[in-house]
Amino acid sequence: MKEFVSKYNFKVKCICCDNARENVSFEMACKQEWFGVFFEYIAPVTPQRNGRVEQIFAALYNQVRAMLNDGKLSLSLRNQLWAEAAHTTTVFRNNLVSQQGAMSPYHQFFGMRRKSMLDTVQRYGKICIVAKCDDIMNKMQNKGKHWFG
Repeated sequence: MKEFVSKYNFKVKCICCDNARENVSFEMACKQEWFGVFFEYIAPVTPQRNGRVEQIFAALYNQVRAMLNDGKLSLSLRNQLWAEAAHTTTVFRNNLVSQQGAMSPYHQFFGMRRKSMLDTVQRYGKICIVAKCDDIMNKMQNKGKHWFG
């Protein structure tokens, strides 16, 4: 929260969470720092009270499955890469323009001057080269190996 205020000039007004112990201790830490954040609590184990977020989670899971299927990954590789696929899907969601507005959530938060990751996006499952950083190699040796997603 300190980084939001100092780096992005952004003030958090409200945080909605359940009554889990870590959230209560987070609220106490925010009160000690005088952030002035309002905490709104919902009953634990009641996803029906958080419908919009649950719908977004379902859409993200569908996009992750589609991304992993399109990459034609083996089951063991899917199990290793699902978290990265979920991160990539979340980044895409924040960078794409929705029907409601003319700007992406990313650009609404950071402004139009900052480039998004969509400028360098590659197809998921594309052949890439993974760098070997742990060994000292001579100048003529390959610095990485092909990895077939």
